[in-house]
Amino acid sequence: RRKCLFIDLPELINPEKFVGRPFEGDFVSYARTSRFDDLLAALEDYYERKNNNKGIPDRTYVFLDIFCANQCLLRDNSEEMVEERRSHLAEGLHAAIKYFDEKLFFFD
Repeated sequence: RRKCLFIDLPELINPEKFVGRPFEGDFVSYARTSRFDDLLAALEDYYERKNNNKGIPDRTYVFLDIFCANQCLLRDNSEEMVEERRSHLAEGLHAAIKYFDEKLFFFD
């Protein structure tokens, strides 16, 4: 099993060589109610299959959409939040998603 704590990752001592170019790799979004280890298992399975079951490629960049949206506010249907949500979806991060290599969504 892979290490999942930041303090367990020696790569973070010199992160520059492990960070891709802007928008390089895949954008990954998942439901807040999902278990993080289920997301990681699904991603491992996806990339292994994409690599013809030869294991996960040595270099795979993903942008995890973890802190980009306050999902509690996304459920707020007040007039003010509906307009703010529309604006963010049309002009914010979601407008940039098109530049990623792939867009992956995980819902359990």
